Amino acid sequence: MATNATTIPIVNSFVDRYKQIFSHKYESMYIVQQYPNTFPLTFVALYVSMVFLLPKVLVRIPATKEGLNLGRLMSLWNLFLSIWSAAMVLGAGIPYGLHLLTHGYWDSVCDEQGLLTQENTLQYWMYAFNISKFAELIDTLLLILKHPKRPVPFLHWYHHMTVLLFVWYSDVWKFPGIIFIVVNATIHMFMYFYYFLKESGYKVSERYYALPLTVGQISQMFLGMFVNGSWIYMYYVQGRKCACQNPLAISISCAVMYGSYLYLFLSFFYGRYIVKKSDVRSVKKEQ
Repeated sequence: MATNATTIPIVNSFVDRYKQIFSHKYESMYIVQQYPNTFPLTFVALYVSMVFLLPKVLVRIPATKEGLNLGRLMSLWNLFLSIWSAAMVLGAGIPYGLHLLTHGYWDSVCDEQGLLTQENTLQYWMYAFNISKFAELIDTLLLILKHPKRPVPFLHWYHHMTVLLFVWYSDVWKFPGIIFIVVNATIHMFMYFYYFLKESGYKVSERYYALPLTVGQISQMFLGMFVNGSWIYMYYVQGRKCACQNPLAISISCAVMYGSYLYLFLSFFYGRYIVKKSDVRSVKKEQ
């Protein structure tokens, strides 16, 4: 039986204060409303062009062909993104957690009554999450400026490009994927803090940080596929009127996105932690 956490006076007072601070109406999202296709597609086109063309330009310039020393800048940037992610974990997690307690898992995914999309505090963090995906493209720019001779890994730019589009259109079509926001922001909070430590020169244990982080990323993909499967079951099998203006596009794109991410991250895991370790063991035996 669901518990109504907001009946507790101190919790109710906190929630009211929270809603006063983080209030954001969907109608005020001018760019999302006025340029639902032009804005994200233009950004993606410019981003992909940057990935393939900017390195070719930089290697022709003597001052940049060996890369720029961006250690401190990248360190601060990663710390900023880690803090931003932590804010989104708390910001979206508090109202979503309360909704989960009072309405249960199925309604928190389907949102048949549209309560999540009507919640101003969640709209605030949905918008912040949307903007963060554009900000994260700067990761690639800094990576290219630092190592212009290294090709940008496919996993890196494909992930940035596709997640930006999915998050954007989830906002446009009012898909209440709050659980995706909370989980993704949690992973990114630890991921960017890891990058911050690396860029700052700290020795970070691969076994106790990088490996669990990769496992967390893979777990996120499994969870995403499970949640999408739950949503598809409720909408298409049970016939529930889940909140979304384009259910077919969302369900298919979500399945393709998380399915491809799962394959790519499993391949990365295999290459970095299984093949690499077996190679190290072979070298030791030969010695």
